[in-house]
Amino acid sequence: MEQRTPKLPDIERRKPVWLALSEFYLDTELSDQDLLRINNIFVASGYSIEEIRDIERNEVRPAVGVNLFGVAGVWSGFDEQRLYDAILKRIAKRRPTRWQRFWIRDSLTARYWDRLNLL
Repeated sequence: MEQRTPKLPDIERRKPVWLALSEFYLDTELSDQDLLRINNIFVASGYSIEEIRDIERNEVRPAVGVNLFGVAGVWSGFDEQRLYDAILKRIAKRRPTRWQRFWIRDSLTARYWDRLNLL
């Protein structure tokens, strides 16, 4: 299924979700307290878990997933505006990049999804 660019009101609704999901790609381990805060953001967004997983795979991962492979990756948090700009740029392309398709798999963030399911 081809990813469509969200309409402007939907982009504003997505921003907190994008920022929360970007934490899965930081060069640090998230605590249970972090995951509870992230879970609350997901619930407040009104998106289903399936929609949030799609947002992660198709919007956030292509923009920040490479951080997991860096020797000295970002660990304190992504700059919000740069994150939003990178995601919107990727969405505008409407096609996955080669590294997104082959290098970054769900298994890299599965530990967080598994822990979220326990909260």
